[in-house]
Amino acid sequence: MIRKKFRMLKKSVKPRTFPIKKILVSFGGSDIENQTLIALNSIKKMDRKINVDVVVGKANKCKKTLKIFCNKNKHFTYHEQIDNIADLMLSSDLSIGSSGSTTWERCSLGLPAIVSISSNDQRDIANSLSQKKCIINLGDVKKLKESSYINVITNLKKNDLRNMSKNSMSLVDGNGTQRILKHILLMVK
Repeated sequence: MIRKKFRMLKKSVKPRTFPIKKILVSFGGSDIENQTLIALNSIKKMDRKINVDVVVGKANKCKKTLKIFCNKNKHFTYHEQIDNIADLMLSSDLSIGSSGSTTWERCSLGLPAIVSISSNDQRDIANSLSQKKCIINLGDVKKLKESSYINVITNLKKNDLRNMSKNSMSLVDGNGTQRILKHILLMVK
């Protein structure tokens, strides 16, 4: 189930490809392991002209540090508890984050993603989507280092982005709410 805005934007989505000009980094509302900062430091170390949108939730205990990081670094933009994440996803070439509920939103917009698993309820989602070649699953967030992100990003090939994007778009059509509603109504009858 995804929000209406994602269904509307899906109509204008094209598969992503190189070069990577913009990355969206979002590890959900709280990011207990502060994986956002690790990802940001890895992108910064790559020394490429990549613009980065950083999205954090109100519950993120490190949000002040992340805001300072973004203010000090020219190509990094800080966003807190926003309503326009769909627009940021649409304008991005790649996403880095956890495999929580925004996974389906990223897929609907064909946004290739490098994900980590920050809780047990995300494990099956990450593993399944990785097998379907919709995402790159880095595994348990507690085991990741800056080099984990650097290695994956620098080894991405043009076809990797395009294939992840196409696979994601075909997986999530945006009509899940209608299918669920229809199923519920059939059960009620």
